[in-house]
Amino acid sequence: MDETALINQLKFIVYTMGVFFVCFIQSMDFEKCAITYTHHYNIRQSIFTALEILCLLPIHISLPFTTLATTDLFTVSIVLLFQECHIEILQLVTFSDWLLSLGNMQLRFNHAFSWLDTSFLFSAE
Repeated sequence: MDETALINQLKFIVYTMGVFFVCFIQSMDFEKCAITYTHHYNIRQSIFTALEILCLLPIHISLPFTTLATTDLFTVSIVLLFQECHIEILQLVTFSDWLLSLGNMQLRFNHAFSWLDTSFLFSAE
């Protein structure tokens, strides 16, 4: 996978998590989250750019002048840290109401959580 494809994949993952986090803040159910995600799909690039600037600003202030290639490496590492910090909370909270509404389906907590762990893996192909 080339660098551009990797960066695009990371942008999509961060945007997806951001939309579901907004859904949680607004106390929406899973169906409304899906509608919100579809509605905002076209502006994902703008949201990611804002998140990228927010996450990278402290890093660039403290680092000496670097080349473009080095900056790209820092961008990827910061995005991965941002994703890792929030993904566990998002999976637990965003989908909790949806999992409880399944009613008749009896899912063990560990099985459901394992499924959620893989729900944020996307392919850039």
